Amino acid sequence: MRQAQHRGIAMPLMRDNIDTDVIIPKQFLSCSGREGLGRYLFNEWRRCNRFGACSPWHSKATVLLSGANFGCGSSREHAVWALSRHGYAAIVASSFAEIFHLNCIRNGILPIPLGIHLASEAALISCCAARRSVHVDLVGARVVFCSGRASSFGMPAFYRMALARGVSAARMILANISDILEHEAAKNPHQYTLAALIRAEQ
Repeated sequence: MRQAQHRGIAMPLMRDNIDTDVIIPKQFLSCSGREGLGRYLFNEWRRCNRFGACSPWHSKATVLLSGANFGCGSSREHAVWALSRHGYAAIVASSFAEIFHLNCIRNGILPIPLGIHLASEAALISCCAARRSVHVDLVGARVVFCSGRASSFGMPAFYRMALARGVSAARMILANISDILEHEAAKNPHQYTLAALIRAEQ
């Protein structure tokens, strides 16, 4: 996301079990690089105008609303790359496939599993152009819909900080390695710790 607060246009695709082959069809996986993948996002659905994927405001949307088990199927990372290159900063869904959820975090997209049915919010967004804005508060770990309804979501502070800063989890660890080693060194030296492993390799 690269920001602690995000307010953007929401795109409702309210269907359960949207898999990665729907998000980015397999015939586009051979594209060189990630930059061009955004144009093939939901390619088949856009061609037949399913679920509003061809609506005029789809191209401006930065928050995607969906149902349960979003991103299921193949573990292809291309699906997340396509969403990112299209411009999506966050995905709000009832639930996510586990690998897809992790791939989102690794690639700078905030996955928000609310565990609730979002149909009423999606209906408001679909019927009123003035109500398409959704506010995502990464610091407070909550999302505020156009209806005024606010829902909290769970995510470790470490990942929220990495997303807000626009860096990977690995870079976050390296940036704080001194503090991590100091904390590990203060533990029982007989424990199986990161500091003990590093000392053993030196």
